[in-house]
Amino acid sequence: MSQSDFMEKDTVLVLNESDIVVGSESKRSSHIFSKERPRAVVHRAFSVFLFDEQTGELLLQRRAASKVTFPNVSSPQTINRYTYSHRFWVIIIILSMNFLHLRIN
Repeated sequence: MSQSDFMEKDTVLVLNESDIVVGSESKRSSHIFSKERPRAVVHRAFSVFLFDEQTGELLLQRRAASKVTFPNVSSPQTINRYTYSHRFWVIIIILSMNFLHLRIN
């Protein structure tokens, strides 16, 4: 499955101004900007920021030019959105552990 296919198939939780889930939308359509919609659809997302303990520097990566959303932008290492099928804290733990190559024995 291509990134474009994934962006169309995967959904995000759409929120109203009171942070209440009011529906869902594809990742792709939630990030489309136009004159009618100059900003992305408000949706739940999270980032895990990794800092060097000794220097305090933030670890960043440059997103690939081929990315559908925000190509060539430097960003935190672990970014995701959560959907109806995800549990927020489980995702954070799994993504962080995978990034840091940690395993639970």
